[in-house]
Amino acid sequence: FFRYYSMASFASSYIPTTASAATRADDVASISGSNFSSWAGVNQGVLYGEASSAAALQAGASRRIASISDGTSSQRVTIGYAGGTGVAAAFVTDGGVAQAAFNSPGGAYPLPTKVALAYAANSFGASVNGSSFAEDVSGTVPATNQIRIGDIEVGGSGPQCINGAIRRLTYWPQRLPNSTLQAITQ
Repeated sequence: FFRYYSMASFASSYIPTTASAATRADDVASISGSNFSSWAGVNQGVLYGEASSAAALQAGASRRIASISDGTSSQRVTIGYAGGTGVAAAFVTDGGVAQAAFNSPGGAYPLPTKVALAYAANSFGASVNGSSFAEDVSGTVPATNQIRIGDIEVGGSGPQCINGAIRRLTYWPQRLPNSTLQAITQ
């Protein structure tokens, strides 16, 4: 169970101080370099996240459960919420060009939200809460070297921190079938 709070009216972790108040940067959970490349698939994979709460309805701000990237918004595989609607979203960007972009059908889903995004060259699929909501059969896969949890990559437009609780985050280093995406998000 991972709880990520950022940009809230309260701190997400304790800062020991004396008589004066202290401020700090947002908490950032990430894995990069050889710690990432030793287990991540290079050309394919599935990113699954389950959030039990999130400030998904904050005036137009997207919220990210997790993002696999090269540290920029030009190369990424991301799951989270789109804008201020609470709609689950999943997308892949390579070279700054959207390769696949999925928003869940029918608007916002009740929490907890379970979203899975599968990616491989010319084979993208996504599911949220057991619903197979999209498939895209053309596109390329970005070169990545890190995963950021509950946060966006450097250079992304914010705020996009989840500001909530991530119940589960799982990564598979291969492209799973769409029927499996539905099964794992039920």
